[in-house]
Amino acid sequence: MHLMKMFKPNRVVALNLLWICGVVAEGFIPSSIKRCHLGDEACYKTQAQNYLEYYKYGIPEHNVPSIEPLKIGTLRSQIGGKDTPMQLNLLMTNTSAHHFGSSMVVKSLTIMATPDDLSKPAKTIMIMSSPLIDVTANYHLKGKFLILPIDSKGQVSIKLRQVDVNTVIDMLPEKRTDGLHYLKITGYKMTVETGSGSFNMTNLFKDPALSESTIKVFNDEYKTFSKELEPKIMEAATRATRETLQKVFDIIPFDDFFLK
Repeated sequence: MHLMKMFKPNRVVALNLLWICGVVAEGFIPSSIKRCHLGDEACYKTQAQNYLEYYKYGIPEHNVPSIEPLKIGTLRSQIGGKDTPMQLNLLMTNTSAHHFGSSMVVKSLTIMATPDDLSKPAKTIMIMSSPLIDVTANYHLKGKFLILPIDSKGQVSIKLRQVDVNTVIDMLPEKRTDGLHYLKITGYKMTVETGSGSFNMTNLFKDPALSESTIKVFNDEYKTFSKELEPKIMEAATRATRETLQKVFDIIPFDDFFLK
């Protein structure tokens, strides 16, 4: 199952790329964290995981947001369509992805950069995984399911299991007025695959038994929902993580990313 076009700088991936290099302004890095030599992928992986844990609640003094939870905003999805059993429009607001900062495991990290020539672009490829991401939101579901008209509001929880995240980030060093170089993100692509998923909704119908049975059918037809919904989650998460990572890169000079 694919979550194409979605998921903040995860904020996870965003901060990770920085963390991977083990570089943050002086005073941010705990004594157990270190910078890495260029090409030391074992070091990248270790520092990325350490920083993911250390910065999951953000860097408030530099306006870098928390990734636990990862806030991905408002999502709109059309589920099913004409001549199908499901003809639904779903609006999700105040959407958050929980366990992004606490359960993600960095599987591998590759950095392609030329620190001796800061005019050349850089690229990072990161692979991460999580056993569970729980997406929560306020919802408004309107339309028709079989013969049942639906116009409901409440809370929704979408559980994504065995989540694998592959992120490719293209960057270009830019010289700023302080004479140092900072990374500007020029490309950011996140691909997510999930093993399975399920969801629950409050207040779907006034009749609790009808709500329970309808949600069961929805879960039995989860692939119909996921085909429309998961790409929206992916798109929002990608946008959020990219924005967060750029905020981090704006305060960390690229000149000092690696050990000499």
